[in-house]
Amino acid sequence: MRSFSVPLGSGEAVVHAPEAGDFDPEVFRACFPAGALYGLDVEGLYMSDLGQWDPDFRLRLIQFATTGYAWVLDLEDDAQRASAVELLAEESNCFCSHTDMDVVSVALQLGVDITGRNLDTRNLAAMAAPDDRLGGKDLKTLAAQHGMPQVVAGEELLHARFREMWTGRKNAKKADIEAYGWANIPKDDPAYLIYAGLDAIACRRLAEILVPLTEAPPELLRMENWLTAQANRIRIRGMRVDQELLRELTQEAVYETGEAEAIIKDLTGGVLARSPKIQGWLGEHGVDWQAWPGARTESGAPSLAKENVRLLLDYELDDDGRMVAEQLIRFKGHQDMLNKTKGVWEHLAPDGCVHPVLNTIGAVTGRMSSAGPNFQNFSKKDPRMRGCFLPDPGHVLLTADFDQIELRVTAALAQERKMIDVILAGGDLHQLTVDELAEMGIEISRDIGKMANFLIVYGGGGKALAQQANIPLDVAQQIVAAHRERYQAVADFSRQLGNFRDAVRTVSRRRIPVKRWANGDLATYANVNYVIQSSAREVLVDAWFYFATELGHAEMVWYPIHDELVLQVPDSQVDQIAREVEKAMTFDFLGVPISASAVPLIDEAGVSRWMTSRTAEKIRAAAARN
Repeated sequence: MRSFSVPLGSGEAVVHAPEAGDFDPEVFRACFPAGALYGLDVEGLYMSDLGQWDPDFRLRLIQFATTGYAWVLDLEDDAQRASAVELLAEESNCFCSHTDMDVVSVALQLGVDITGRNLDTRNLAAMAAPDDRLGGKDLKTLAAQHGMPQVVAGEELLHARFREMWTGRKNAKKADIEAYGWANIPKDDPAYLIYAGLDAIACRRLAEILVPLTEAPPELLRMENWLTAQANRIRIRGMRVDQELLRELTQEAVYETGEAEAIIKDLTGGVLARSPKIQGWLGEHGVDWQAWPGARTESGAPSLAKENVRLLLDYELDDDGRMVAEQLIRFKGHQDMLNKTKGVWEHLAPDGCVHPVLNTIGAVTGRMSSAGPNFQNFSKKDPRMRGCFLPDPGHVLLTADFDQIELRVTAALAQERKMIDVILAGGDLHQLTVDELAEMGIEISRDIGKMANFLIVYGGGGKALAQQANIPLDVAQQIVAAHRERYQAVADFSRQLGNFRDAVRTVSRRRIPVKRWANGDLATYANVNYVIQSSAREVLVDAWFYFATELGHAEMVWYPIHDELVLQVPDSQVDQIAREVEKAMTFDFLGVPISASAVPLIDEAGVSRWMTSRTAEKIRAAAARN
């Protein structure tokens, strides 16, 4: 067996790499006694968009580590593979790795589920520095930040070896060179072995370094670790795709965007729908960009995003201008579908499912995010796109959505009596705002009242309301000022939070740094947004935990979508689980009732597929009328 003594941090570490026929399971077992926490890392082939579900993907090495040494095992050697599986399967052992790469790979390639026994150091890093002030959260960057620059040097040396090995054209893409390197570097190459071993040791050391830096109470750390395990299990299970519908939507999107693009090019003399030049052309045909009523980009240019482009028809356009505007609306309306269907096809695994990543700490507030594909980015306004996703056979999708959770959390945290009384009476918080402002002589619609209410959560002001509601700035400013006057407790709560200059804390005692602009200026107005959104997230996770552990239904959570839980329920248990998830999501929060409604998701043909609860209720009501 070869051993490498290498510098790491202010001292040294040892990387052991047994060779085939020279591996002693007893010695290995003695180095990793049961009941401890070990660093874990794996090395495999370069991953495509399908990740570990790519039929060509395989693991080559697996590494286990303490803070001082690592063993790098060859998974193509039967004895080493058996010992790796034995160590992983020992229930008293826990592991720490970076992201879900290692946990998912171990489950799929070695058949061992360690999701409930793994600590994710990336999540710890996200809790320690939620605003990324210290830079990225990849393992190499973190190791360097915390006194282990040799891990970065090891990666640079390995990639230099990849370039030395490359026999293809000189101007090849970096990804092609790396894919070749990961597949072909000899497993006994010292650069490969040292790189692999140092990663596992770095994970183990970072676990000890990062936990205190989170400044999080133990119960929050335990909850985050539990949540990460649920996210990994959801990803491993995946979501079934209706490929026939997906193909139909793809063909429609290709046709509609292509034809609209062709008409636009013909009318404009070659200008593309995506080109910034389209604005200049439209300006010559009746659009006054100075008076553009819609949103603008960060640079201040008018935004022609899907939700704004219809505003073009409010201008007095000439015939060609109106035709181009109509085709631009058509193009934008289908471009999003084209992008999303493409993303689903790219991530569709051979098992007929997509396996999206659920980032349990996907934002500074702790809000979750999704990728590969992004399940939290499928618009409620296009039920057909959501409808491409199906439950497993014999199951029904059921959604349980909190009732106005962010406004209820706002009322609870601020102890705003007016809002609490309306909630207790079963009233409408948006209508309350309409009525409150009417008493001040300001007449607004319920929609604008709703926008004004959510500005509380987002920390916005008159400018934001003017853009959202398409109303004059002075009117929007009057509405915001009146809103703050009528909801004094909420305004006071926001001002109190605005006094914090370093960080704010949520109901779970999560630490969230105060937002800073690129120039270093503080954006303390966002503090209220951070606390409310993060607290609403904690409320959802608490309800999820109760549903999963107390009621025993962890395997039924299909995916969390913002403030709702989508469940996958056996056909025979729909009514029972609907009652139980509503029970889990109904409770008192600081004197404010939190509630939720569960709705089975069934389309017009009686097929369960993903959709919003509102869409499902409309379908059910139409069926009842007929």
